[in-house]
Amino acid sequence: MEKLKAVIVGGCSYCAGDELAGELLVPGYTDRKWRPGFEDRELYEVLRLQMRPSHKKFRKYLQTCLERSWVGHLDKIITTPVKNISRGGASNQEISYRLMKDAVGRWKKSKTLRGYLYICSLSSPARLAIMNSDDKHNISTINISRSINDMSWYVPGAEKFVEKMYFAHDDDDFLWYSVAGILALREYITMHGGYFMIVDTGLWHRFVNELEDKRFAKQLESLLNANLNFFAVASTFRNLSGGHVEEAAHKKFANVVKKAMEKKYNV
Repeated sequence: MEKLKAVIVGGCSYCAGDELAGELLVPGYTDRKWRPGFEDRELYEVLRLQMRPSHKKFRKYLQTCLERSWVGHLDKIITTPVKNISRGGASNQEISYRLMKDAVGRWKKSKTLRGYLYICSLSSPARLAIMNSDDKHNISTINISRSINDMSWYVPGAEKFVEKMYFAHDDDDFLWYSVAGILALREYITMHGGYFMIVDTGLWHRFVNELEDKRFAKQLESLLNANLNFFAVASTFRNLSGGHVEEAAHKKFANVVKKAMEKKYNV
């Protein structure tokens, strides 16, 4: 059984641990009760209006969320180094892009990906990514949701652009845009000797369940063939007031991932 060199995880808020350190910015936040049909936006309003990436408290919040996520807990219970390149709100396009950037960088150095396990955690197909080069990190992505209301949160002032995107694409378009990069990523990694796993967060199925015609979505699901289901574990735990699940679910899922990995690899 081969000893892994590293595990690289890419995903959205369910891997980044959004809300898990909410008490650092909003006192008592993690003790608030979730109310069905109501999303507590206070934490996100603090992040959006008061925090900047250079803000010390903002960096502390993000780092603590990562540490409390299932990826952070996985890093604590296996000896193999774990790298988390997830970001809250990320689309599947952004996730596959971030993982591909890492994989290509490693391949350029050693001409192989043998010993590296990449875990791709599915986000919602309702999110699309558009490349931009407005920051010092070369290329980042802006997420656009199929819901115009959601979009006003991700990119304030971009409602007209989002409305055009909404009417220019149908559901199958969003599904394919969402999945194409992941399929290419898996092919690239395995072609160069690396390993690949897919985690279903439940966001994919939330989107698919609202479709009238699910035939194309089911075909894509068979291609993706997700290995693990975060939602199956998280659904038995308490949601935080902003809709994300509590840390206990992340701890349990980290053990689920560890057991799955131990069947194939020396971790």
